[in-house]
Amino acid sequence: IAAAIALKDLAKLPVPKEVCEAYGVEGLEFGREYIIPKPLDARLISAVSDAVARAAIESGVATLPYPTHYPLSSVSEVFGGN
Repeated sequence: IAAAIALKDLAKLPVPKEVCEAYGVEGLEFGREYIIPKPLDARLISAVSDAVARAAIESGVATLPYPTHYPLSSVSEVFGGN
């Protein structure tokens, strides 16, 4: 649920120019044609990882505290890179 809420919240924010350029459009705005963020939106990794980690901690599912390296800022961090 935390991931879905993070996606919803992110979709309602202004879309970065880089994302629009990647999809060859002038702009994207929340509505019928844009209800979830595009897969190439770099903000996804930090928004979703943060939301899921916090939800796991708050619900008691997580056995460790909030990671010091969160929120993630790149996909390479998922696999232990910088």
